[in-house]
Amino acid sequence: MSDQQLQHPEAKTQSELYNRIINNLSELNSKIAKVNDQLIQAQETNEGSFLTSQLLGCYSKNAESHLVDTNSLEGPIRD
Repeated sequence: MSDQQLQHPEAKTQSELYNRIINNLSELNSKIAKVNDQLIQAQETNEGSFLTSQLLGCYSKNAESHLVDTNSLEGPIRD
């Protein structure tokens, strides 16, 4: 045995634990990156729906305002 092994008999175990921690953190970072990519994709998908909803809301308000201005509103547009 070398002098270092005699001085630190737990060094090998500690080194193995550090290697496992490093490997687990690498795997975790990889999986988090995949989740982030999926969240970005979901956000991009939802963005179209959000914009469509906003446009429909603005259209509805403008249509109601026009109907009121032209005295063409015969009943409530919304319940």
